[in-house]
Amino acid sequence: MRAARHLALALAWACSLLAATLVLLYVEPEAQASTSWVVMIASFIPYGIVLWALAVVLFLVGGRRWTKLLAFPALVALVVQVGWARPYWPGTPAADVSGDRVRVLATNVYFGLADPDSVAGVLADVDPDVIVVAEATEPFLASAAMTRALSGYQHRVGRAAEWQRIPSGTVVLSRLPLTEVSRIPSQFGQYVVEVDAGATPLTLVAAHPLNMITGAQIWEREGRILADAVRPLTAGPLVVAGDFNATPEHLTLRRLLDEGLVLAAQDAGAGWQPTFTNGLSDVPIIPIDHILTNDRVRTLSYRTLPVAGSDHWAVVADLVYR
Repeated sequence: MRAARHLALALAWACSLLAATLVLLYVEPEAQASTSWVVMIASFIPYGIVLWALAVVLFLVGGRRWTKLLAFPALVALVVQVGWARPYWPGTPAADVSGDRVRVLATNVYFGLADPDSVAGVLADVDPDVIVVAEATEPFLASAAMTRALSGYQHRVGRAAEWQRIPSGTVVLSRLPLTEVSRIPSQFGQYVVEVDAGATPLTLVAAHPLNMITGAQIWEREGRILADAVRPLTAGPLVVAGDFNATPEHLTLRRLLDEGLVLAAQDAGAGWQPTFTNGLSDVPIIPIDHILTNDRVRTLSYRTLPVAGSDHWAVVADLVYR
């Protein structure tokens, strides 16, 4: 019995230490850019809620007399971190307001290795107006299934990679007229396009900043480049969609939110919507694919959909803007 209590206390301290590390990375986001491993650890900041909850239970189970009181600071930290997780709380969708409507879907097709039939099935189910494809390749887009699925999307901006297993290709496809405004100077394809969806043009940024694997400093710089490109676009209706290689707790995505953008998932009250599976299973564990909007755009609905053969789930949002 005594050994069991000691084990519970040891586990409680371990949970508290891990959770405190995640708290530090949240309150000091600049520290995330120190190494690739730190960036990856910061991806799991929301899971600090689970660690604090375990710490509370374990301190109560393993503690005796005053050591049980250690559950109290762990409980306080738990409450605070639940508050930080506000973007993941389910809520009430945006009111059905007047304006021009557009349905946007963003998907990462994993170096062009995603199953074309699966992606075609998602497109048939969702019927989006605009599609943002990250890690697009010409063989993938030229497959029979995708050729049929994209037959109604006659407008295209961006460039797909010529071969599979090359992650740099990004393509925007639309049944609505598109105009390429600029290409963002980054290692992967990122584009600013204008979508003629109604009386007022909609600016859409197809986002795919580099991930942290090649280095935290490069990841941070790519995120800063994207934020700098978005900043002058916020006066009109704006949507930023794609694979951000960042969760809402990450430094790079928080910079975009500081520009006045909001998560479409949060605006729609969609709750926790993870998208990245890490290839280990079909279950997504962290949200790194997003659709962001400014105050000229509201999100009526938001959801994620699995894509066979990809390590990312697709994201889709029904938007109304003025």
